[in-house]
Amino acid sequence: MRKYRLIISSLFILLPLFLVFTQCKKNSDTVIPVELPGDWVPTNGPGNGLVVSLASFGDVMLAGVSGRGMYHSSDAGSSWTCDTSAIPNNSTPIAIIQVNDSGVYTISDKLYRSWNKGKEWHPVSSIPVNTISLAVNEIMIVTGTEGPLGISVSKDGGQNWNSSIPVAGNYRNSVAILGQNIFDGTSGAGIYYSGDFGLHWVAQNSGLGSLDVQCLKVVGSLLYAGTSKGLYTSSDLGRNWILLDNGLSQELNISCYAFSGNSILAGSPNGIWVSRDNGTSWTAASGNLPETDVHSLAFSGLNFLAGTSSGLYLSTNQGMLWDLSGIPVTTVNSMCNNNTVVYASAGWNTQSVYGTTDHGKSWIIFRPRLPAHIVSSVAFSDGILAAGTDSGVYISLNNGISWDKRSNGIAGSNIRSIGMNGSRWFTGTSGSGFFGSQDQGMDRPGWQQPLKTRKCIIC
Repeated sequence: MRKYRLIISSLFILLPLFLVFTQCKKNSDTVIPVELPGDWVPTNGPGNGLVVSLASFGDVMLAGVSGRGMYHSSDAGSSWTCDTSAIPNNSTPIAIIQVNDSGVYTISDKLYRSWNKGKEWHPVSSIPVNTISLAVNEIMIVTGTEGPLGISVSKDGGQNWNSSIPVAGNYRNSVAILGQNIFDGTSGAGIYYSGDFGLHWVAQNSGLGSLDVQCLKVVGSLLYAGTSKGLYTSSDLGRNWILLDNGLSQELNISCYAFSGNSILAGSPNGIWVSRDNGTSWTAASGNLPETDVHSLAFSGLNFLAGTSSGLYLSTNQGMLWDLSGIPVTTVNSMCNNNTVVYASAGWNTQSVYGTTDHGKSWIIFRPRLPAHIVSSVAFSDGILAAGTDSGVYISLNNGISWDKRSNGIAGSNIRSIGMNGSRWFTGTSGSGFFGSQDQGMDRPGWQQPLKTRKCIIC
């Protein structure tokens, strides 16, 4: 009996090598020859990560990517580089703002400042834990937290701070400054105003259709507030608010916006809207935008950029069509190909499979997103695209346009690797071992785990 157990164990050790050989042999007859450079070079993407914030200085763009640092572009967002030597590469969201001659400020674990458009950063001071919003002008710096510290104000460039709490609550989603006036946008309590550097606060909610304020911004002498029920503007320091609703639904949750001349971009979990007449009328953007939240927007000349949970998107035709831009991923979990498409799973909470048809020059996200946080592996065989995720195995018969789950019999759901050899499929899991299926993961008999004490069912 021990002899047979050793033989079966040896078969499992040699099985992956056999699969690789047979799969490569099978693919070698169908792969399209591609002329490659002598050395490895980065492709343009796939874009990835939660792009929390964006800022622009003509053709220079900055993008704060949560957990991965600050990215810099000198060609209006076409290509990006990342330098984490000054700003730690951690999970703290990064917020960016431009301040006239004072340079650029950002918050991560500390308050940082750059005098050369984000090429180099220098720490200014410590900031309260859970700081999530930032505003700066020539008079003061203001930060807001999601904790009990509320609003912090510095009038000496960040060396000393005074804190206050406009209203009881946990979230200060956004802060804005107009002269020496401070505005605090809260989740559930509306907008609060202080004209004395944060010493006293008063509610300014007349005309607001929602007290859930997602973002605040000053444009000239006007205030704009994005709420869970539309975009509002005020011309009297927030005393009265007017809804911008011609083509922009009042039911939209406006999470971010950007301004350039008479043009406005407004972002929401339902997409992006464009106005070219200061908000008088709106048109919904189209194109390859992901089915995901839009967290940040920016203009760079004629280019529009959108930061989302699935990477950075770029529009070169005034916001009407969008394509995935080139912030590079730090981790690519898996790749495979059919005759025309290379597929990739990129490791930053993507819920998506990426594809390229031009040898990596550009990438798209296949929609809809998978009901998973991480796509760890992809494989392709006989017209079927399979994805191993942290919520099971999913397959697509139409190149990622739609997905079906095929995980019956797999103990646990965290799939780390997947292999395909005709109708025989194999998966490696995190903590539950190795599984195989003789019928492409179908329900009968589904996936099974071979045991040393029984006949091998997948050899």
